Amino acid sequence: NITLNIVSSLPKSADKFLFELHSHPTCSDGLLSPSTLVELAHQNGVKFLAFTDHDTLSGIPEAVEAAQKFSIKIIPRVEISTIFSPR
Repeated sequence: NITLNIVSSLPKSADKFLFELHSHPTCSDGLLSPSTLVELAHQNGVKFLAFTDHDTLSGIPEAVEAAQKFSIKIIPRVEISTIFSPR
């Protein structure tokens, strides 16, 4: 689990790290572009931001680029649409 690996590698002297583990940019059903979402996360003190889109990872490159300006770590995630069909 990538989140657990990040948490275990945090410096012991860290006062506070804010995580947002489920955000949706406009690449699927969110209201903000990836870079705007990163900037808003920064303004709210977030240091680890998970991008969770539906059926795409297309917003990750823009998010990673924006996150470099603010020293935010991006955790790429995807929700995959499926159809269940019983036999």
